[in-house]
Amino acid sequence: GELLARVRGVRRRSEPQGDNRVLAFRDLKLDLPGHKVTLKDNEVLLTPTEFDILTVLMQNAGVVVTHHQLIQQVWGPAYEEDSGRLIRVNISNLRRKIETDPNRPNYILTELGVGYRFNDSEA
Repeated sequence: GELLARVRGVRRRSEPQGDNRVLAFRDLKLDLPGHKVTLKDNEVLLTPTEFDILTVLMQNAGVVVTHHQLIQQVWGPAYEEDSGRLIRVNISNLRRKIETDPNRPNYILTELGVGYRFNDSEA
């Protein structure tokens, strides 16, 4: 089993970045292994939490991610109580960092009462 694991490791390293380890939409690029986000090729400094939220949203681009799913995947079940405010604060910080106009977001859209959706359209 060890040899196979080693071979697989080598192959993984030399694979093209076409897998979901780098997520890119329009000017926004999220590099999972490098833990880095760039907007128009400028690095955007995110907190680990903001990075995790953006990762979940981008991995589900075009699909609504509910508040519950976000909490589960980013903070874990222990945070269910105080979740609304936690999410809102982080989303608004994220928007300030990646949106041209945070009040009219183009990347992170609010689905009222449900959750958030990463806008995967080209517009």
